[in-house]
Amino acid sequence: MTHTYTALLSRQADGGTFASVPALKGCHSEGDGLPEALLMIRDSMGGYLSVLEEDGDPIPGGVDEVSVDVTEATEIAIYKVTVEQEAPVA
Repeated sequence: MTHTYTALLSRQADGGTFASVPALKGCHSEGDGLPEALLMIRDSMGGYLSVLEEDGDPIPGGVDEVSVDVTEATEIAIYKVTVEQEAPVA
């Protein structure tokens, strides 16, 4: 099953990139730059969704609107990120 969520990526003053997924509370990651941060957030999303599934919790839907606080970031990018979840083994 595939899941698509909005991810916010912000370039930090130290040059790194912070990534978060508003629909998945607490799901965030970072990387040395945008490409690495995208890979890392996709991996974090997969792990987050796997834990929800293992615990029997519902998988949240995506959020179409997001609020962005630009006071701490020098640059913000908004991406739709899709992760593929494997079907549970019975």
